[in-house]
Amino acid sequence: MRLIPDTKGAADGWRWRKAAASGNTSGADCVEIADQRDFFAVRDSKNASGPMLTFEPDAWTAFRAWLVR
Repeated sequence: MRLIPDTKGAADGWRWRKAAASGNTSGADCVEIADQRDFFAVRDSKNASGPMLTFEPDAWTAFRAWLVR
């Protein structure tokens, strides 16, 4: 896992998605995920130009498994 602190322009054009359970309200607290073939990126939906976490595919799978425990 890596933290990318300055994402200005780095994520332009990426397809970000958020959980359907979070709804589409602008005030919803949630994260967004982008699948970038070689890694997965996670960011705060309220701060799209802020820092994001990136996960290699194996780390992403382990992280998701940990979340549902």
